[in-house]
Amino acid sequence: MNLIIGTSGFISLEIMAQLGVSNFTSISLRDNDFSDIEKIIQANNSNHITIYLAAWPTHIKYDDFGHIEYWLNVVQPFISFINERLEKYTLITFGTCLEYGLLEGELSIDDICVPCTKLGAAKLMMYKYCLDTISDFRHLRIFYPYSFENPRKGTFIHYLKRAVDNNESEFDMSHGEQMRDFIEIKECVKQILDIAQKDTPGKKLYNVGSTFPIKVKDLAHRYLIYRDYKLKLNLGKIPIPWFEPNIFYSQKASTFTSIS
Repeated sequence: MNLIIGTSGFISLEIMAQLGVSNFTSISLRDNDFSDIEKIIQANNSNHITIYLAAWPTHIKYDDFGHIEYWLNVVQPFISFINERLEKYTLITFGTCLEYGLLEGELSIDDICVPCTKLGAAKLMMYKYCLDTISDFRHLRIFYPYSFENPRKGTFIHYLKRAVDNNESEFDMSHGEQMRDFIEIKECVKQILDIAQKDTPGKKLYNVGSTFPIKVKDLAHRYLIYRDYKLKLNLGKIPIPWFEPNIFYSQKASTFTSIS
């Protein structure tokens, strides 16, 4: 059985699409209200459950203490509950590349993490907690999933799409020289499902990325080609977040699969 915690997120929706409507159950995660999952546990007859813990607030800024509070008050109690109530389950936790902090270059799961944002810290706390309490879990440090067709809200591709849809002639963005590990959402979820569904004894930590860094401005140009639209990119108008290194991407050996 596949249980997706989080019903409307960018990654959750693609997981549902790839699994197929008859192959999963999805629920929302509410503060200390485990009634929905209790019903699922009782109806499951002790069969194995793979739980995709995708729920996380996306409206909170990366360095807001709300991420720590969400971990302590919502996610940790939920993990503790399922660990007490379930015997046969695999937990897939969704982390972030921001756990690596200001490390630059090729990032390995063996690198020491010193997160500099509250989001990165909260996700690292989740990994450490699972490491101490759960035998069968996989923690995924996800880089930059994107979609040209349906961009994730709040991303620069989302705003660029809006500019194109509105027939605008210019678009303000950063200088665009920074390099990121952008991974198309379908490939991102393919990696997630591969990790979740294949037996990898002892391995609990993975990167999810393309392993090929590209410049932000190059991704913008790719989107404009995809839309067959000409628009002037006003480079250097938007500052780069202080918590993002100039170049960082996943090491190939740290991912389960990689794009060929």
